[in-house]
Amino acid sequence: MMNKLINGLSFVTLIAVTLIGFSCLDTDTLPENILTIPEEPTFDPLPDGDGLSIGETAPAFSLPDADGNLHSLSGYDGKKVVLVFFATST
Repeated sequence: MMNKLINGLSFVTLIAVTLIGFSCLDTDTLPENILTIPEEPTFDPLPDGDGLSIGETAPAFSLPDADGNLHSLSGYDGKKVVLVFFATST
């Protein structure tokens, strides 16, 4: 019973510390490119059904990170890479 109480209090403390940490985040110190949204799409959408199948080799591409450093897929040859794509609507 005591272990469950300690685990519960530890979890609540972890959540509280995390929320306090995020509330202290100073967004003025973040690089400007993180907070800006491009006015026009930076990609050409594919028609429905087009694209790669699971297991196919990805095409060569390069993208900047949050610090503006350019990363190319070819720079990760021989390493396992997980690509996470997401989109938001405005």
